[in-house]
Amino acid sequence: MAASAEFSDVLAGSAPGPVPGATIVPDLGAALDLVRRLGGAIASEIRTAPGIGSWAFITDRDGSELVLWQSARSKPARV
Repeated sequence: MAASAEFSDVLAGSAPGPVPGATIVPDLGAALDLVRRLGGAIASEIRTAPGIGSWAFITDRDGSELVLWQSARSKPARV
């Protein structure tokens, strides 16, 4: 990813998730890798609801907390 990447890149092509405030990402593991590279932090472990999806809390460089969600219909989340 280019050095000019921003946190908005993590959310590119995402949509509101089934959990209020969550943002759907197609690959949770890749999104978490990008968050780390952009200076954010992973605030929780990946949690999974079998047959429903996986999620993790992150914080951006300003300390704002977000929830990233991956549907169980997507490929499995990496740990």
